[in-house]
Amino acid sequence: TVGAALEEVDATVTILDNLLRIARAEAGVTSSDFSDTDLGQMVQDAADLYRPLAEARGVELEVDAPTVVRPVERQLMAQALTNLIDNALKYAPAHDGKVIITVRELKDGRAVLSVQDNGPGIPKEDRERVIERFVRLEPSRQSDGAGLGLSLAASVARVHGGELNLADANPGLRAGLVF
Repeated sequence: TVGAALEEVDATVTILDNLLRIARAEAGVTSSDFSDTDLGQMVQDAADLYRPLAEARGVELEVDAPTVVRPVERQLMAQALTNLIDNALKYAPAHDGKVIITVRELKDGRAVLSVQDNGPGIPKEDRERVIERFVRLEPSRQSDGAGLGLSLAASVARVHGGELNLADANPGLRAGLVF
């Protein structure tokens, strides 16, 4: 009973931490909080962190992350990236899954950080709704979570003058932070 109660407390603390991160992002991180950051290195570091989990689930983790330097708020951007990777690993099929993480510099000067999986994806009609707080798609979504990961990623993208794009990966989902 004590163990179950501690798990519930941990889950509640995680939800509150994520809500605080969203509130901080929306309250106005200023450009003075930004610093030049190699997004490619940030992706490599995040992939190294998640590689053991991917291997344990039998999910291939592919990274294509050249050097792309942009001024970002590092903690928020790292949190958004890890939320996207965590979601991709959750929904990629075990033992046959694939997650691809990329960073690209577009010709117009914007950067795109994307995470793609080969899971069930998100139906087109639900993509706007799923970035709202506490929205989880059921019954196909049976894993843990409070429905805050994509909301946080969208808030972080907005703080950086961009957006979170969700697209069909045929099969799966491609989530891209464009800024």
